[in-house]
Amino acid sequence: MTAPIQLLGTSNRIEAVDALRGFALWGILVVHMLEQYYAGGPPQAHANYAVGDMPDPIFMGFADVLIRSKFFAIFSFLFGLSFFLQMDSAAQKGVNFLGRFIWRLVLLMIIGTIHHLFYRGDILNVFAPLGLFLVLFYLTPNAVVLGFSAFLLLGGPRFLIFAWRSYYGFPPDDQAAQEAAETIYYETVKHGSLLNVFWINFSKGLQTKFFFQFDFPSRGYISMGLFLLGMYFGRIRFFEHLADYKKTMRIILIATFPVIFALGGLLFLILGKDVKFPSIQAMIGWTFGDLVNNLFATFIVSGFLMIFMTKKGGAFLAQLAPYGKMALTNYFMQSVIGTFIFFGWGLGKLGDFGASIAFLIANVVFIAQLYFSKFWLSKYQYGPLEWLWRSGTYLRWAPLAVVPKVHVEVTPE
Repeated sequence: MTAPIQLLGTSNRIEAVDALRGFALWGILVVHMLEQYYAGGPPQAHANYAVGDMPDPIFMGFADVLIRSKFFAIFSFLFGLSFFLQMDSAAQKGVNFLGRFIWRLVLLMIIGTIHHLFYRGDILNVFAPLGLFLVLFYLTPNAVVLGFSAFLLLGGPRFLIFAWRSYYGFPPDDQAAQEAAETIYYETVKHGSLLNVFWINFSKGLQTKFFFQFDFPSRGYISMGLFLLGMYFGRIRFFEHLADYKKTMRIILIATFPVIFALGGLLFLILGKDVKFPSIQAMIGWTFGDLVNNLFATFIVSGFLMIFMTKKGGAFLAQLAPYGKMALTNYFMQSVIGTFIFFGWGLGKLGDFGASIAFLIANVVFIAQLYFSKFWLSKYQYGPLEWLWRSGTYLRWAPLAVVPKVHVEVTPE
């Protein structure tokens, strides 16, 4: 007789993790809105489509220095952490969740591919196949996990790709073809129908995205390194025992800033001149840039958690937890809203205004989604896409409505 399927509950969710995920999604939303949901380099004729007069450069500079790639790194780290928490929760219940986690990733790949049709900068159908590698590391020693994480975060794959290409030859750099492709893409998203956008994102967008993820830029390898780091922090119960790591986080806050400035200075020296691409100098510069971003993300996370551990700060930041609990729904809807504003199938505002107005729109969307998340979770246990993902994972409809708590009053005889 087959044992009944045991659905994992949500009572063991860690509020700090949900709040941090909500904060990371805010940063991702801001960057995507400032880019006007145009993922990739625009054609030369529209090179400054997102930056007009003052104060647009200030807002774009703010995002470049403090948000871009940093909040994505936090989001990647939390994916690895969530993987461990799911597997660990199942293990404590005596459930073998491995097969279902793999099936869960297949479903995430499908959701991500649908999301990619709207926005070719989607990350979900990159996270899904990378998540399979987390399964291979689940039972490996911490030293192995940290060693592979360091190899990936220090740009190991990038240098191997460069060595391979140096030996066998680099593909021809056809700038005219690249410019023509970007012009077609820009005109399609600016003026095309929804089906036009879907087709170009599916036919050409996947190739563009996976080059960015798994060739010289190596964003996918960096993500995998952050997955492993998140899994390690889950293993040491970091988020369950934040108070025990308070001193460590204080040291991180003090130590990371001078290191970031030092690496930033080296990055400027490496890439400040006319750097040829591809070259070993460019590979080193990219790696230093990744290190700066990841260290800055570490600084942000440490500061966030230090504030979260205070009474007033914790009460304020906990308001982000509902947004983080509905991360899949909110991330997907960010792109639907953003592409509707900027792409031709909606309002077609791509390039019509700059970063300052886009920053305002991002925060309006964020606040609206935050209030919607609070309202929705007051009535339902999961966000809409979270519920579908969960139901698909177990191949049965998950209970959705919040079960009201029954208060039993005991009176003395």
